[in-house]
Amino acid sequence: MDSVIGESEVQQYANPVLESAYFISKNSKDVFIPQDSIQEAANTIYSNMKKLKYSISVWKQHELHPKVANEDAINWIFLVDLLNFSFWSDLEKEKGSNIQERFSIYHKDKIYTGYWSLCAAINRAIDEGIQITNPSVYASSENLSDDKIKYIFRSHTSEGIPLLQERINCMREAGKILVEKFDGSFINCIKQSNNSAMKLLKIITDNFECFRDECEFLGRKVQLYKRAQILIADIWACFEGHNYGSFNDIDDITMFADYRHFFI
Repeated sequence: MDSVIGESEVQQYANPVLESAYFISKNSKDVFIPQDSIQEAANTIYSNMKKLKYSISVWKQHELHPKVANEDAINWIFLVDLLNFSFWSDLEKEKGSNIQERFSIYHKDKIYTGYWSLCAAINRAIDEGIQITNPSVYASSENLSDDKIKYIFRSHTSEGIPLLQERINCMREAGKILVEKFDGSFINCIKQSNNSAMKLLKIITDNFECFRDECEFLGRKVQLYKRAQILIADIWACFEGHNYGSFNDIDDITMFADYRHFFI
């Protein structure tokens, strides 16, 4: 095996995701980051944020996001980010498939796809009187059956939500942990973090396997922690840096590059 670069240098980062990213970038053979373009990209992002007057207050402005920063919003954010994965349609693999046939949610006279379909499905369930965001409810099939969850995520089309059983498994696991270890509320995880995003990241990834996206690279465990960090960032944005969204080290959270694949 070729010598591994950067193993002794990565400890400079508080966030294990940064440590992993540094290690991977130094040792990757097939993918690389053009260093000369990093500053240009950063300048472009910063310039556009200033031009558009972007701030964390934008988060609550989306029609599907909670408008009031309270415990209900915490429960909503936790469930949404727990299930925020893999919205790729199998129909994308079929040439000539109609995008209108893919999984979507119809809610309040609008059709939503991707991440927004998840938000819309949960909001629709709440409007129907289903306590979908209550961990004590979704922890148990006795309180919320698999069939009921399937109904909650019913599609506007003939294609169902991808990985339904995997999402149900995540709900059962996370709900049970919240009930048994955190008195049924993610707020207690936040309280234990003492206003530290990094400590909350560790609490999340130590306790909830669904958020623990790790793998091995060149014999070393590397961490991605995409949704765990999104969970923290969403709480920070919802509360606009105050109350439960107050983190003294929020700058240690990384950006989370999104991804899609397309079939031509």
